[in-house]
Amino acid sequence: MSGKIAYVCTLDKVHNQICIMNADGSDQHVLVDWPMVQSYYPSFAPNGQSVIFASLYDKEFALYEATLDGEVTPIPTVDQEVAAPAISPDGKCIAFTIVSDVGPNAIAITPRQGGKVTIVYPDDGWDPTWSPDGSQILFAGSSSGHIHL
Repeated sequence: MSGKIAYVCTLDKVHNQICIMNADGSDQHVLVDWPMVQSYYPSFAPNGQSVIFASLYDKEFALYEATLDGEVTPIPTVDQEVAAPAISPDGKCIAFTIVSDVGPNAIAITPRQGGKVTIVYPDDGWDPTWSPDGSQILFAGSSSGHIHL
């Protein structure tokens, strides 16, 4: 790991931005300088050299990857709001939540560069995270009125 922490900050007291700092709390700064844009769910890549996150940069929340120099690349997924990205331990895939206004949220995976999206849980799941070996995805879900992992 890079010895850094990625987090959401609100320097303007209104909009959430992606920030990083050293593990000791020094060198706090905005990584993605998109004022007037809401950004959430920062997550370091396994090699510590980039951060993925969800942002309302364009019409709906979408996924992006930023290098530690602040260079941002969009990650194409679906034409729908997405959230909570998590990079697999091998760095090849991203698990994320597809947010729905009309039905249940879904857990999906895509290659890290985006592209083909595979829904792995269609029945109201959110906030995925990978097992340390990358063989499983843990997430919160709802069924029969109960929330579970």
